[in-house]
Amino acid sequence: MKQTRRLGFLPALLIAALLLAACILLAGLGAGRQSPGSRPRAAAAVVAAGHPAAGGAPVQAARRCSRPIDNRTGGVYNGPIFRCPSKFIQTSRHPGAGVAKRGIFVMIAPVPVLSIVCCAITALIAFGAPVALTILCMRRSRHALMAVCTGAICFILGALVLEQLFHSVMLGLFPVIGENGMVYILYGCLTAGLFEETARLIGLRFLCKKQDASAVTGFACGVGHGGIEAILLAGMTMLSNLMVMISINAGSADSLLAGLEGESYDAAVAQLQQAAAIPPLEFLAGGIERLAAITLHIALSMLIWMVVTKRLPLWGYALAIGLHALANLPAGLYQVLGLNMWLTEAVVVVVTACIAFAVWKLYQLRREAPAES
Repeated sequence: MKQTRRLGFLPALLIAALLLAACILLAGLGAGRQSPGSRPRAAAAVVAAGHPAAGGAPVQAARRCSRPIDNRTGGVYNGPIFRCPSKFIQTSRHPGAGVAKRGIFVMIAPVPVLSIVCCAITALIAFGAPVALTILCMRRSRHALMAVCTGAICFILGALVLEQLFHSVMLGLFPVIGENGMVYILYGCLTAGLFEETARLIGLRFLCKKQDASAVTGFACGVGHGGIEAILLAGMTMLSNLMVMISINAGSADSLLAGLEGESYDAAVAQLQQAAAIPPLEFLAGGIERLAAITLHIALSMLIWMVVTKRLPLWGYALAIGLHALANLPAGLYQVLGLNMWLTEAVVVVVTACIAFAVWKLYQLRREAPAES
């Protein structure tokens, strides 16, 4: 009964996810109805050096990035993470109210305060959610911290090491995979599910044999897996973004551009001129997606836990791989086909909530099954 109460939040989670998805769609539709004049512009003005008030020709704002960046696979989609705003700020390292660019003085518009706030909220989610869930698990079991750490190790070894080696071999031997959009999506989603769920299976076998086979162990393993992913993929990126945003508004351009030359310097200037043009709500997309991803990893860890403790046969492992791939599919389509970001976020949230609800119902049916002796 205690284990049931621990998982009893999942029906409420499904309802909350549906409401959140509706809010995401409304926010996306509202942003889409903005007139061009109502959106913030990277109003950069280029003025001849020596004539800062001469009123030179305005620099055309670069196009908004419309696709997510996946730093885990070098291009092969490996999980839904939307960091379009994060990418250009992170890679450009560009500040200030104005910098001298090859004899030309370039004015850079300040970043709106709301953008900084939204970026900070996403960073807080990426770091705070895993820590809060870890503390909750530790209050339930003295072995929970070991399970959290094991889940984190499973993600690092499975997704960031072994999967990357596999991609380097496969894409080298079969470059056609990257040339066909749908094949590329299916390959990325299935390999993510295969490597992460296999690592999770091995980790939970170790935990249930050596430590504790209770449901808290499965839950905590998912917290560690999804938590370290949130910290590495979203948290660190948003911290970098915040540092650059604050530097832009403080006018510390020259210090951040130190050491850049040639094309790298030009690219940094061009990218940071867009900072003020990004709608602030787009910085929240990463936070929403990370909450969904952590929920997904907890649900899949519980599914694998049921396999390890013999509450489910081995087909539960295959089911976990399939559900993992299914949850990654919307964001894979977004990356390759350039679908609407907010619609994709809403679909990801709903799919994740449905998976979590299905796993909870399956747990209710199988919770009395005998564990492995």
